[in-house]
Amino acid sequence: MLIGITGGIGSGKSMVAVRLGELLCGVVISADDVCRDLLEAGQEGYNQFVHSGGSRFLAKDGAIDRHKLRAALFTEASLRAQLESILHPLVLEKIRNVVKNNLKSVVIAEVPLLFESGWQHEFDTIISVFSQKDTLVNRVVKRDETTREEVRRIIAAQMPVEEKNRSADYIVDNSAAWKDTEKQLMILAAKLQKIISG
Repeated sequence: MLIGITGGIGSGKSMVAVRLGELLCGVVISADDVCRDLLEAGQEGYNQFVHSGGSRFLAKDGAIDRHKLRAALFTEASLRAQLESILHPLVLEKIRNVVKNNLKSVVIAEVPLLFESGWQHEFDTIISVFSQKDTLVNRVVKRDETTREEVRRIIAAQMPVEEKNRSADYIVDNSAAWKDTEKQLMILAAKLQKIISG
């Protein structure tokens, strides 16, 4: 079974993916981590991006200045579309390869832009993770050492969480304490395990 975990910034997708992977004894893959690897100097994503005009984001050592790139991605729609057109096919190929070569019965892929990318048909089931807006803004400000205004700009650029929730098979509310989320995941894992077991 290929399970997709999605949600907005600061919702707690990564923690949910890792915990669900533990509960289901599955392999967990993060699209964000794959993107970071692909943008390392010499990697395919890096090479394509630099050759297609991304050289303005190169630091003196030849690496991509990720802080500069991230800031530009949320103000330049064409740049965001360009980078996504390069990285998304490579990320999807990676996920498919993990599923193909995985000896376990469950693969959990954390994909923030799952619906935006049109990948919903790639997954057997999709889980949307969400948190109340004030909660996730506080999380991201603390985690990324950024401003509340920047976080709000990022949220405004993303698909509304209500739309993701409507499109998902299951919803996890990660607004409160982790122990409350854990209870939801235990119930969800039991349901999924029954489906996996047939």
